[in-house]
Amino acid sequence: MSAVIDGGSHEFDAAALRLLDQFAAMRVCVVGDAMLDIYLEGGAARLSPEAPVPVVDLRHDRACGGGAANTALNVMALGARVELIGCVGDDVAGARLHDLLMAEGVDVRGLLEVPGRTTLTKSRVVADGQLLLRMDGGTTDGPPLLVQQALLANIERALDTCDLVLFSDYGYGVLSDAVVMQLVRHAERRATVAIDSKDLRRFARLLPDAVKPNHRQAIQLAGPREATLADADRYAQVLALEQSLRAATGARLVAVTLDSDGAIVFGPDFEVVRTKAAEVATAHPAGAGDTYFATLALALAAGGASAPAARLAAAAASIVVRSPRTDACRPDQLRQGLVRTAKVVPDLDALTTLVRRARTTGQRVVLTNGCFDLLHAGHVAYLASARQLGDLLVVALNTDAGVRRLKGPERPVNTFDDRAAVLAALESVDLVVAFDEPTPELVVRAVEPDIFAKGGDYTRETLPEADAVEELGGRVELIRFEPDRSTTATIQRIRARAGDPGDTTVTA
Repeated sequence: MSAVIDGGSHEFDAAALRLLDQFAAMRVCVVGDAMLDIYLEGGAARLSPEAPVPVVDLRHDRACGGGAANTALNVMALGARVELIGCVGDDVAGARLHDLLMAEGVDVRGLLEVPGRTTLTKSRVVADGQLLLRMDGGTTDGPPLLVQQALLANIERALDTCDLVLFSDYGYGVLSDAVVMQLVRHAERRATVAIDSKDLRRFARLLPDAVKPNHRQAIQLAGPREATLADADRYAQVLALEQSLRAATGARLVAVTLDSDGAIVFGPDFEVVRTKAAEVATAHPAGAGDTYFATLALALAAGGASAPAARLAAAAASIVVRSPRTDACRPDQLRQGLVRTAKVVPDLDALTTLVRRARTTGQRVVLTNGCFDLLHAGHVAYLASARQLGDLLVVALNTDAGVRRLKGPERPVNTFDDRAAVLAALESVDLVVAFDEPTPELVVRAVEPDIFAKGGDYTRETLPEADAVEELGGRVELIRFEPDRSTTATIQRIRARAGDPGDTTVTA
């Protein structure tokens, strides 16, 4: 059985950032079914008299690249040079997609306009942020033989001249069986080959460097026997399919995306990397798989190992799912996200490792804890003062359930992930870890802090964890409390201005 690596571990962030810096020097080709994603956005305040359906008052008509076009835009946004090979119709949608790609700097010389063909489109009607309807259109048959031959010639050129060739196959005809068969005969290639297809078996003889099935596709690839497995634990289910997936795809690396459950990457040296999905209040998954695979493939083509490449891809996907429409991830967003999340450690074992490493260089460790719900000036001043007491500030952050037990059912206002991200953005904070217990004593015993800092509204006697701090050789330090600065006071001011007194029994 392969060993499972936590792709979200702290140590892989530095390696992921180094890979990100190499993208600008890379030449990439994306091949596949290019689409135009159209978002018809507006508000809906009434029902139609013709039928019980909402009437959408249209405010915006936005166009984005979809399918292979979205993959190309993601590669471009991440800093690499990119060419798109595919075909569009001789219609308004095709011209609109062509102009959109050119405006972003994508090389479209390989995007062929085919007379009589209609461009693939996905039109979404969105009212007040809620998706109501998706309408798909466009030619889904394979292009004429002469067009297939031109596509093949362009693909073979890309395999010989590019660092990476990404195939984005939705089964709409650009990558026909005839084209794939000819590619199999093109044995020699310079480029790393990565494939995202609804039917990866067709490409197995290409022996791709990487493939990306989603959960449903992975089950189908594994065969009818595995398809009968219970779906309750998708992670355990996919983990058991490793050998079947490797055999079915012929790939050196198989990345199985599990949407809200993250992803599992079966690496070339029989290592298994798991990454978890970020918790997002409202996820917009359209195009997130393209972002994930573009980033993963770039990282692998840059020479990255499975774990940091998987980490980088997961971080990029977590950024675009927050966008209300098909979107791309930029290097500055990705770099900022990695730096921030590098501070948020997954558990006490990882925290202990990092603290021990810091102590080998003589650093003094400061620990504090709290809910830090709506971060305000008092929090910022307090954390800056705590950081000045030592060299490494660790913040033990109450889980959402822990905050509810302490503060009541209306709290927290912000989720743990949001609170942790804001804390991690502060220069004064070095590491953040979750705790769910009534007191942070378990964190104290794991960290063995030199100094345990708390606000001046506490006393040594009101801190149950103080005995553990002193038993381990540390000391308790009380920091002056900023008057009139509290989350509760902030919430009450907001309610007062909104004319809603709310629940005034909530404590700070």
